[in-house]
Amino acid sequence: MNSKHIIALLFILLPIAVFLFMMQTASVHDSASFVVVLVIWPMLVCLGLYFASLHHTKITTPVTWNLHSRPIDTSIVHRVIRDMATKEEAVIDGDYAISFRKAMQDEEIWVFSQISRDSKWIITDDRGNDINNKPLNFFDGIARIEVIDY
Repeated sequence: MNSKHIIALLFILLPIAVFLFMMQTASVHDSASFVVVLVIWPMLVCLGLYFASLHHTKITTPVTWNLHSRPIDTSIVHRVIRDMATKEEAVIDGDYAISFRKAMQDEEIWVFSQISRDSKWIITDDRGNDINNKPLNFFDGIARIEVIDY
């Protein structure tokens, strides 16, 4: 039995001790609902938490904050480009004023296996509008890369 179990058992035994004390000092005029609300309900909750911890049931997901990370640079925009045929995606980044095409050409790694970097391609928004020469802050959804066949 580790320290977590000992603490859980103490939280279970405390309401029981309070309940036994109240039963010895209670008069006929005390309300039974007072005992149920203040003693029995917390005892049942503590028992539930204890048995959940025994069975390694995850009750909550802890949120961790990385307070030592570097600050976010808000002058750089990140956009996702997807090839709809292969479902491959690339994350491009750059200044707000840089065009989608320029940001794609500046990327070190070309992830699209069916499209050559040197071939004729355009970037479109979700409605099919050409956004090749538009700045990155023009469209914030998932853009699409398409090969031009003509």
